[in-house]
Amino acid sequence: MKTIRCLDCGKVLEQPMKGIVAEAWIRYERDDKGGIYFFGYVCNQCHFDAIIF
Repeated sequence: MKTIRCLDCGKVLEQPMKGIVAEAWIRYERDDKGGIYFFGYVCNQCHFDAIIF
């Protein structure tokens, strides 16, 4: 399987099965037309660090 890393810290994210990434959040952006652009995954720690000021 392909190694998936956190976009912020580079931590290797666990993949218990193909297509499933454990303990991670999807990072995406919406455009003006309603489309979604997928960037990748961030780990739980980086996700919560980003939302808590």
